Amino acid sequence: MTAHGHPLLADGKDLVAFQPTPPRAFDEARIQTLIDAHPELMPFEALHEPDFGGARSLGIEVNIATDGPGRRLDVLLVNEQGRLTIVETKLFSNPEARREALAQIIEYAALLQELDYEALGDLVRANRTEVAIPEGADPLVTIAREAGLAIADEAAFHDRIQHDLEHGRFLLLIVGEGIHRNLSSMQSFLDRTAHMAFTLGLVELRHYTSTPPGRELWVPTVVGAVEAIQRQYITAGENLVATAGRDMTDQVGSSTSGSGRKRTQLGELEAREEFFRRFDAATSEPAPHTIRSLITRADTHGIELEFSSTGSALIVRCTDEITEYPYNLLTITGNGRLGSTDFLEWQLKSQGRDPSLAVKHYKLIADLFGGASWVPAPTTRNPDRCQIKDDQGMAPAFSAGIDKGLEPNEFLERLFTILEDTAQAIRAESKDVVEKG
Repeated sequence: MTAHGHPLLADGKDLVAFQPTPPRAFDEARIQTLIDAHPELMPFEALHEPDFGGARSLGIEVNIATDGPGRRLDVLLVNEQGRLTIVETKLFSNPEARREALAQIIEYAALLQELDYEALGDLVRANRTEVAIPEGADPLVTIAREAGLAIADEAAFHDRIQHDLEHGRFLLLIVGEGIHRNLSSMQSFLDRTAHMAFTLGLVELRHYTSTPPGRELWVPTVVGAVEAIQRQYITAGENLVATAGRDMTDQVGSSTSGSGRKRTQLGELEAREEFFRRFDAATSEPAPHTIRSLITRADTHGIELEFSSTGSALIVRCTDEITEYPYNLLTITGNGRLGSTDFLEWQLKSQGRDPSLAVKHYKLIADLFGGASWVPAPTTRNPDRCQIKDDQGMAPAFSAGIDKGLEPNEFLERLFTILEDTAQAIRAESKDVVEKG
């Protein structure tokens, strides 16, 4: 039974009736062509992602695999700001098809995140051979302009795409027929497998034909959306990079980043061993013993730990039990230094929370780690960004506080106090909101 009435089109004095098309008539190739030509059909505002609006298509069936079997995005969209949207079209005829669609689009997002700007440009160019690229011109900019975008600032366009590739910040849209059925099971699957900083939108595209025939009507409806998923992160240098996690190991396997660096997804025990191998090679005692003590004692302090799926970092976090949102309190890289030290502020802002808590947290961490400072580290898109730096302008070494006179046990006690206080403040604020609500 349909939950919607049948639409009527007023054409002058005439009323044109429309009837729904049977689901079996859903044509994925035709939908790809439709979205390629008319990306405005996608409901960016209804998905609460207006920053991705105004998009145009970079191509259909864009192969983003740099090696191995091809991985083709049904439609790849971009807007003038450089925001990327992946569209996958599916007929959801059974629960297995829904699970496969979710696994596939998350895999594609992980593969896209492995690219840098230049690599993406080469792959899009290979797909759009009909577009002439002038010598020395930027392929992505040229193809985007050919699609109808008025890109005024090429540098800003480049920086946004590069930034979002590094952070896995995309809009993923699954567009199909029958998507409304068993949405709860899809959400449960997503909760177990999504580990990147993307927004996922589930869009049902209803198709109607007129009576008498001759006209068509397409109606996109947002069935559900999961916004800004953060579950697991690794660090590359000083930049936080989101990646697919353990549940996606079979789909993702190993891949190569734009810098040519191989990154292989590991199981939990293998990732732990790989982290220790790197950390022990990059540091000397008492740092290896101290970080093992941190890991052993974390649970008694209500702190959660997770090794990145490549073994390149240890993420220290707390979960707000009310919202079930995981906040990153500290990242320690396999090379023995602090990882990204601006992410907690971004997380708090994204959740509508007071970011001053992050500022206080980072300043205490900076002081503990050898008297470092939380100093301006602006980027093109975030001129107010700050990070913890030592007096050499680098991320502090994990052993910096110990090297400057703190006993390992004292260092750990002070670190746990900072982590616990921040975690309690986050949870207390959520409790206050619930009680007042």
